[in-house]
Amino acid sequence: MRVKIILCMMLFITASGFAQKKTISGTVTDDSEPLVGVTVIIKGTTIGTETDFDGKYTIQASSDQTLVFSYLGYKTEERLVGNLTKIDLKMVEEQTLLQEIVVAFRKQKKEAVTGATTKIDKQILERVPVASLDQLFQGNSLGLNATSTNGNPGARSEIYIRGINSPTGGSEPIYILDGVRITAGDFRALNATDFESVDVLKDPSSTALYGARGANGVILITSKKGKKGDGVLEYDYSTGVSSLTDPNIDMMNALQYRQFRNILAPGTFTQAQLDEVANQSTNWRDVFFRNSMSQRHQLSFSGASDKINYYLSASYFNQEGTLERSDLERSSFRVNLSGDVKEWLNVGTNISIGFTQEDVADDFGVNTNSPVTQAFLNRPDSEPFNADGTINGNQVFGFNALEQTRINSDVREQTKLVGNIFGTAKITDNFSLKSNAGIDFREFDRKRFFRPGTNLGDQQNNGQLLFTNTRTYTININNQLDYNWRINDDHKLDFILGMSFERFRNRTAGVDVQNFLFPDLDVIDGNANVVNANGLEDNATFINYFFNTDYNLKGKYFFTGSVSYSADSDFNVNNRFDWFYSAGVSWVLSKEDFMEDASWLNYAKVRASYGLTGNNQSSGLYAGLNTLTTTQYNGNTGLISPFTFNDPSVSWEKVAGINLGVDFEMFDKRLKGTIEGYRKATTELAFQEPIAPSTTITGGGGGVLNTNTTDYEVTNTGIEIQLTGDVVRTNDFLFQLGGNFSYNKNKVNNRNGVTGISDPNLGSAWFGDGEAYGTWYIVRFAGVNPANGDALYYDANGNITNVYDVDNNSVILSGKSQYAPINGGFFTYFKYKDFELDARFSYQYDKYVSNNTRFFIENTNFSGFNQSVDMLNIWQQPGDITNVPRAGQGSQFDTRLLENASFMRLKTLTLSYNLPNTVAKKIGLGGLRMYVQGQNLLTFTKYKGLDPELNQRFDGFSYPLAKIYMLGLNVKL
Repeated sequence: MRVKIILCMMLFITASGFAQKKTISGTVTDDSEPLVGVTVIIKGTTIGTETDFDGKYTIQASSDQTLVFSYLGYKTEERLVGNLTKIDLKMVEEQTLLQEIVVAFRKQKKEAVTGATTKIDKQILERVPVASLDQLFQGNSLGLNATSTNGNPGARSEIYIRGINSPTGGSEPIYILDGVRITAGDFRALNATDFESVDVLKDPSSTALYGARGANGVILITSKKGKKGDGVLEYDYSTGVSSLTDPNIDMMNALQYRQFRNILAPGTFTQAQLDEVANQSTNWRDVFFRNSMSQRHQLSFSGASDKINYYLSASYFNQEGTLERSDLERSSFRVNLSGDVKEWLNVGTNISIGFTQEDVADDFGVNTNSPVTQAFLNRPDSEPFNADGTINGNQVFGFNALEQTRINSDVREQTKLVGNIFGTAKITDNFSLKSNAGIDFREFDRKRFFRPGTNLGDQQNNGQLLFTNTRTYTININNQLDYNWRINDDHKLDFILGMSFERFRNRTAGVDVQNFLFPDLDVIDGNANVVNANGLEDNATFINYFFNTDYNLKGKYFFTGSVSYSADSDFNVNNRFDWFYSAGVSWVLSKEDFMEDASWLNYAKVRASYGLTGNNQSSGLYAGLNTLTTTQYNGNTGLISPFTFNDPSVSWEKVAGINLGVDFEMFDKRLKGTIEGYRKATTELAFQEPIAPSTTITGGGGGVLNTNTTDYEVTNTGIEIQLTGDVVRTNDFLFQLGGNFSYNKNKVNNRNGVTGISDPNLGSAWFGDGEAYGTWYIVRFAGVNPANGDALYYDANGNITNVYDVDNNSVILSGKSQYAPINGGFFTYFKYKDFELDARFSYQYDKYVSNNTRFFIENTNFSGFNQSVDMLNIWQQPGDITNVPRAGQGSQFDTRLLENASFMRLKTLTLSYNLPNTVAKKIGLGGLRMYVQGQNLLTFTKYKGLDPELNQRFDGFSYPLAKIYMLGLNVKL
């Protein structure tokens, strides 16, 4: 009987087990398409399956079991079956150590990289609509510092990697798009959403193959390719409104201004004149600035088969600036095709063409013609328009800058073509030949028209038109042999031997036309007189031979060695070639047997590299050649005069650098990070020494001598930290925190017994003596004398004086440079089911700027202009305690105007909703994403200028960045 009962119980349990099994099905995708070959297993078993060509799967599982989805390059996901019979999943790409990094003429698994590299998140490229790609760099790349130059749509950013290498300004990295070197500053003609990845190479181990151009780092941009499967048609749309970011400046209203003038000169305005403006004042910021609109459309079609890969796109972008007549309009097109024409031969092409038109109100800065300047300095008791609606030109500068925004014009049109053709021939299983020929072509037209009847037009002879055409192209040809030698599973060797050739040409022509017959007709032919014409042509050639070897021992020990031999036509024929090199090693510590018990550590790698690279940016074109220029004699042009003189030994600056790094993943990959330490030193600095006028043929103008100096060296020493953590990670909810921190200590050191000097390139700066480049050398403000209102200063010995003496009392302000030693960014990301919230911040700390705006708005010498409300605190009588000197004591460029321009800014805040795949498929879609986004929403700073982010040493009336509020839609078919 007992046996029967037990047998029945066993049968019941078995039957119950079978009854609980059910069929689970679903589709696995990423952001763009189904994923083929995703592994789906039941957790704790070996039972599993894979997704098919359409990303579909079917598996038998019970309600209490969990499905585990894994795919190379994507985050592993788990889903509890529960009462579900259909489980769809969208997998997220992971920055794993198996991901491929583009590193100088080749791709490497991140695990095998020995140098310092970083990758900008693909989602940032796709999901943050911007006018120019470089606007996405700030705060999003470890060790890279990007600062905007002004708020004009599409304005370029100034970028440097791991500090300033060269005192003459040649510290910008080079940019490579699909193997073609492109010029910096032209990103506004390219569509950032066409790019698949941006890899930043920071140390010699990563950049040495670029030889004489690798010293400042390399930014490698790779455009999108199709993914295997059916073609995907994708449409992106966004629209937005922009407004002026809040300047940390309070200007006087009309009543305050007239009261202030009465303080300076009692009786200037009567009580009646004060009363008439009590409720009437012109806010000139509202006159020149506006709420503006933007829109973006992009249509792409991509896919791939076993034989061909394609990506096609067309886009339109239009952004109005917050300043009137500061607009950017762009149309761009891209065709990427590649395919196997033979089993052993793959060929392809990448072609991008962009057309831009910019309307620019002015070049901005401290300029009386600038609308930004007049937006703050025009008197608030004046009217912008006359009673009949015409522009009121009776302003403090004698004219109204509304002429610049409404009558005159500055139109800039650009055509940019970046294209290449490439091929890979597989000679044997281990041996291949790669060739890539490309061009970066740019044509730029600028037409400035100052109409007759306007202030600037009448300064000339009845109107003026300035037209300039610039045509620039760079041809790149790269050829390389790749050899992969596999001795056995433990020993893998890769070799690259190659050559790159580059030919640069620039042609510029310009014409100055005046005295217009028809004032509204801005054409040259028959309508005006040509008073001047000019032109120039530049040519240069660069050749680089390179060799690289990568050795992989047991997947744990890696070695990289590189050698390059570079030549540049800009240097003397006897001094054009030079050698550059690097070596790097890494050790995957976590793969060692003695680490098996460290279950909390998923991955750990240590690496080190050293190398020597070059920098030819500071020397410029024809640095090693004598050049001539025309000059005038008795009013006649044509006499030839020397312009630059040749030092036969002039050559590249040399930058030697060492890097140490650690990469790790731990706690079930919940915490990932990188820590870097580095030091690099620039020697043989490029200098231009002035030549006395008497050494020129005419004796009237002088010239410069291009040379290298060994009297100084520039060092950059720093540490970088990047961390990303999954704070909470469940089936339906993900909360991530992450960020990067970079600290760079820059020094200019003396050598050969020389002393530091006042910087020949920067105003009020010290060069040498171990100080950072850009360190302020300036007179210190000591306050205001309560007895008489005099401005007080410290002399060189620290004694207080009322004499401002810049020549004898300027001192070095150690630790205060215009370049921030600390910068980075951080983010927080939430995902709940199909909703996402992403906030990204950037910051810079401890940079010092001379606030040239305050020089004008806090200065009694300029009381004819509007002033800051802080000037109401001006000293008026003995005993007054204030920081504003008495009337007649104008401002000076001392430490009173020197401010810490540190800031933290919320760069982007995005809330998005992804339509579930099951719902999307029912309505015939491959995917649907809707979002709202804000850019530059919040800024935290104590800087009392227009925008702390802008990179200006003397910051005067810079066009600030805009707040942008956007709505967007992404649809896939």
